[in-house]
Amino acid sequence: MRQIFLDTETTGLEPSEGHRIIEIGCVEVIDSVITESHFQSYFNPQRRVDVGARQVHGLDDAFLSDKPVFADVAPDWLGWMSGADEVVMHNAEFDRGFVEAELQRLQGVDVSPWRSCTCIDALSQARMQLPGLHSYSLDNLCRTLGIDLEDRRDVHGALIDATLLAHAYLRMMGQQCEMTMTISDYAAVVVGDGDGDADGPALIVQRASPDELALHEAFLRRMQPRSGDG
Repeated sequence: MRQIFLDTETTGLEPSEGHRIIEIGCVEVIDSVITESHFQSYFNPQRRVDVGARQVHGLDDAFLSDKPVFADVAPDWLGWMSGADEVVMHNAEFDRGFVEAELQRLQGVDVSPWRSCTCIDALSQARMQLPGLHSYSLDNLCRTLGIDLEDRRDVHGALIDATLLAHAYLRMMGQQCEMTMTISDYAAVVVGDGDGDADGPALIVQRASPDELALHEAFLRRMQPRSGDG
């Protein structure tokens, strides 16, 4: 079973109002094990980021101005998605709506790797598995499930949220997961040498800064299973 845990950051709340995806982060899980294969990219939305959205993710117009547009990255992302059985999202209606809106703008691109997946709403699953919580936000689910959020304040974004979601979902569903990567491994392995291989095309992603790499690496170390966690 190949699952993709996906999160997006956006310019606003409603794709019907022309809001766009500005970051996508995906984490691969195979047979309940988090692998080294990830996908992350920022996008130039060709519109301004709403103030409220910017306060959530910290991505502003200046930062996004030199990033690729979604259409330029979509073929690589869809190629990486190929063969996935499920896509898991927290509040899937939101993320799925934005992804669908972006895909509808594409021309001549095979979107079947996305459309052939079963979409799983982790929010709905959480309400069934953990009834009675005062909040079903990703942060509160992580706290409830004993997943450390200390470094999240410093490095907030789609890749970290997708990673948190994978850990929370697997723990919530009573499965064992293993984090085998560091963020430095991610930068080296996922980007590749540009030649591609039998497993899929080489990916072009936005590399994090050295400070971001160090912070994310610290975050991932905190995510390692601790003795006594079961």
